[in-house]
Amino acid sequence: MPTNTLFSEVAAGKPYAVQVIGGAFRGEAFVVTTPEELIATTLKVRAGKHGALGKLTVLPKRRGREFRASHGSNIELWVADFESGLPLVSGVGRKNAPTEFTLPEGKYRVVLEGQPNVGSSHGILFNPRMYGRAEAIVEIKSGGEHTVALDLQPGGYINISVQGESNADDLESLHKQFPGNPAGTDWLVEYGRTTRIQIRRKHFLTEHVMFSGFSMEGSSAAGTHLQRAWPFGEQHRSQMLPTGTYELLVTTHGGRQIVKTVEIKEGRTLELALEFPKE
Repeated sequence: MPTNTLFSEVAAGKPYAVQVIGGAFRGEAFVVTTPEELIATTLKVRAGKHGALGKLTVLPKRRGREFRASHGSNIELWVADFESGLPLVSGVGRKNAPTEFTLPEGKYRVVLEGQPNVGSSHGILFNPRMYGRAEAIVEIKSGGEHTVALDLQPGGYINISVQGESNADDLESLHKQFPGNPAGTDWLVEYGRTTRIQIRRKHFLTEHVMFSGFSMEGSSAAGTHLQRAWPFGEQHRSQMLPTGTYELLVTTHGGRQIVKTVEIKEGRTLELALEFPKE
């Protein structure tokens, strides 16, 4: 029987919920408490039996025509667990149609979306994201053949400004993350004046909202990069985001949070001015 070994570093003497999702795994969570003194512990999970595999063919399209990747246009295709949205198998990069997967019987979510073209060594942004997201739900039958066409459409944008100030909790949290830096270190204080912005919806993993900007001046990595840290008092336009209705979360380093329902529309820019109340 094929096996796969995964390693994860965790704290000793603590309970952890373990869940294996996808294919012949049922996804039921169980609690494991790590020993106090042992350096390592082994956990074995056995997949259930499944019948003959099914074949899934995905046909990427763009505005009704067969998708042919142009220079710099990255797309990502994956098959995800239906309930959690956790990706199970994927194809990344400049993929041309069609793409085929062999899967156990079950219900899956198939997702095709655009991705930015980012350099692998220094993370410099070569091309922004050019496409939104297309998705479909498929029911794979043992021994069956299934074909699904996914039509990529443009996404939308959010132009966001976040007003507020960092507080002691923000700086304390950063100091714990970077204990080698004194609490008053300039870059730590400056980083404390930023927030993290994300969008989330059911059946999908939470996605970071990023903007492009020049950084790392004076180094070999100097150039335009995708930024996840949104400074207080500044306004930036996000990279392209998939259309739909989401919860938008703005979070400080200390855990303060603004949650707002937003709708991202094709080709539109949503204007948002958010503010953390003064303390």
